[in-house]
Amino acid sequence: MVSFGGGLVSGDHIDLDVDVGSDTRLLMLTQGSTKVYRERRGGDVPARVAQAPGPTEISQQYIRFIVRENATLILLPAPVTCFARSRYAQTQRFDLRSSTSSSLVLLDWFTSGRLVVDGPRDSTDMQRIPEMWHFYLYHSRNEVRIDGQVLVRDRQHLAQELPEVLQRDTKTDLARRCDPYTCYGLLVLV
Repeated sequence: MVSFGGGLVSGDHIDLDVDVGSDTRLLMLTQGSTKVYRERRGGDVPARVAQAPGPTEISQQYIRFIVRENATLILLPAPVTCFARSRYAQTQRFDLRSSTSSSLVLLDWFTSGRLVVDGPRDSTDMQRIPEMWHFYLYHSRNEVRIDGQVLVRDRQHLAQELPEVLQRDTKTDLARRCDPYTCYGLLVLV
């Protein structure tokens, strides 16, 4: 899967249907991490699309997968990376049509944000200057059904308010709650 421009800006909405036909195998990858760029505010966009001051829309992805009889879907994307002051929501639904012959390998994961490395490349004591947990919203929902019955339903919802001035070393509410982790993932094998 390739997104135009290498990422999602506020208000982007991807709606995709994937049908893995009978007797087929599909491996889906991404070109790199799904970058979720910071929100745009009313004053930062052209007048023809400007909105009232305040946050703009959420960047969203909605993907539906059908895996038919004797078929396999392997979904191994790079992680979602939410930049500072971004909002992101995704829903992925997997419908396996046969309990005996439909297969799924699903990896869904996200990082705490961008990590910027400061210092010479050959230095052994590189100082990491993170932009960790500086996003407003990350919401993910995955649902796996076999023959119409829900087998897996996973939901992640991380939301927070941010101060007007956000320094790279600011320890946000999410950073305090999720520390020391910088990556979360879900692996489903059916």
